[in-house]
Amino acid sequence: MTNQIEGLECAILINEQTLSFVEDRLRQNSFDRQALEVKRAALNQVEEWIAEAEQVHGNHHVANLGKIQHNKYSGQAKYIIAEIKAGALGPVKNILVVDDQYGKADDPMFSERYGNDKVQGYRFTLEDAFDGTRYSSKKVVARIRTEQRVHGILLDLDFGRQESYGEEILSDVRAHYPEIPILIHSSNNNAQTLLRCLSKGAAGSMPKVPSCATMKEVLDRYIS
Repeated sequence: MTNQIEGLECAILINEQTLSFVEDRLRQNSFDRQALEVKRAALNQVEEWIAEAEQVHGNHHVANLGKIQHNKYSGQAKYIIAEIKAGALGPVKNILVVDDQYGKADDPMFSERYGNDKVQGYRFTLEDAFDGTRYSSKKVVARIRTEQRVHGILLDLDFGRQESYGEEILSDVRAHYPEIPILIHSSNNNAQTLLRCLSKGAAGSMPKVPSCATMKEVLDRYIS
């Protein structure tokens, strides 16, 4: 089931690239017959994917991705996306992403990966953990203290190319907030490093660049 959902999600994302390219052509020539035919076929296809996501798999998140895409490129608000709004499908859980890869929360790459319409039921905020001198847990602990509630943390390990900073942050945050699950979310796939982090209290791990379906599956498993 998960593989089928991921396949639908990937297909919709690829369809987005096709529609974006066609739109560029139509801006240059609104009577481009080939572009119009491709656009029509792509919109018909996404309608089929929306129906499959909802009726076969019961996955509203992937269906919403298709609905947003269809509304965007058809120029009509055919689909209502009200259920994607925060809290509309139940309480939203706050996930703190501790990572120095992104310059700030409005970094396009961060928005693309963690935008609040990406994973149903979760809201993501960014903390780079840099206190002005070095990477440490100081800002992370302060951020948790000021947030309304942090339900879970996605923690990178390699800060400033220093693996030890991530492990230091893990240990310190666990000491202050042992009730918050911390998932290692790093491109560092060294097995010994992961085992060491688990021994220091990490709840588990998540791939650095997961699909939205995988991210939701992992978060649902660890975040209560």
